[in-house]
Amino acid sequence: MKFLPMAELLGAARAGGYAVPSFCAWNAEVMEIVLRVAQDLRAPVIVMNGPGEFPLLAPGLMGAVARTVARRFTVPAALHLDHGDSMDVVKACLEAGYTSVMLDCSKYAFDENAETLRQVAAMAHPRGVTVEGELGHVGKADTMTVEGEVDSTLTEPAEAAAYIERTGVDALAVSIAISNASSAFGRSSAYRWCCTVGPARRRLISSAPSPSAWPRSTWPRNSPWRCAEA
Repeated sequence: MKFLPMAELLGAARAGGYAVPSFCAWNAEVMEIVLRVAQDLRAPVIVMNGPGEFPLLAPGLMGAVARTVARRFTVPAALHLDHGDSMDVVKACLEAGYTSVMLDCSKYAFDENAETLRQVAAMAHPRGVTVEGELGHVGKADTMTVEGEVDSTLTEPAEAAAYIERTGVDALAVSIAISNASSAFGRSSAYRWCCTVGPARRRLISSAPSPSAWPRSTWPRNSPWRCAEA
């Protein structure tokens, strides 16, 4: 099996009304388990890793290991750079054969975030690689969580539509909650979406109410973002 662009998996998920799970995989054993279970369930999957895993295995070797493991399976899958933290990491993953890359510039001002992701899209799209951006960021729920910032910043729908237009990203991670991990009591306290985007979706997003105006009881069931990745 060859890894597919993440946009292909998310597009099929949106059309079929289902979600595509993504799992952090930092070695061959984890990759093998993720792909084997996905194949047993006949469900597409996203294998992802990022700066938290690269000290163990650099992008070039991580990509080689992933492709070697993937040859044993036929399930549709993507190899994704999650929360890349520099342009150098993005370039390394593109060279390593990743089929999807994310550069997390959510802590920067809107204009800088959008311009940087536009540059990423210009590099990745000619290779057929999916690009994910992030607008707004979710706070950390505990001291163990790698992702997230100290505070939460909710994504405003109108800004999201403009961001998609300016950057050309294929997917967008949005912040509509307060933390990015499960609480100590096992309850999920994070809601983060990766939404495939096109003209119709941009119109839907731009007309959606601000997350701060949603009754908590409707999360995430009535979300206008329409989850495509779980």
